[in-house]
Amino acid sequence: MTWIFKKLYNSTLYSFSGLKTGIAEDQSVRMEAILVLIAVPLALMVEASLSERFWLIFSVLIIFIVELLNTAIEELVDHLFKEIDPIAKKAKDLGSAAVFVGVMHACGVWGTILYKNYL
Repeated sequence: MTWIFKKLYNSTLYSFSGLKTGIAEDQSVRMEAILVLIAVPLALMVEASLSERFWLIFSVLIIFIVELLNTAIEELVDHLFKEIDPIAKKAKDLGSAAVFVGVMHACGVWGTILYKNYL
């Protein structure tokens, strides 16, 4: 039973290491982390139902999650491809597109909820 706690503990350490590395080394991850730090308290302050607040917070967390995954893809691609390569470009473009879709989703969620509650 103690091995389960040890594995959970180690997994948590690896996760925090990844967050620390992403925030320290990547401007996009840092920017999305700041977005989360601003948007979560704001979501708790706006006039909204509990479920609406959940969606406001969840939508910005999705952006952060996708940005972390995109950064991991970019790091791996940069490591594997030292020169410009069409496959590397495609992988990076798809990761960037995923972040863009997440941002558009969050804009839609925030826009809909704020419009409904304030206009």
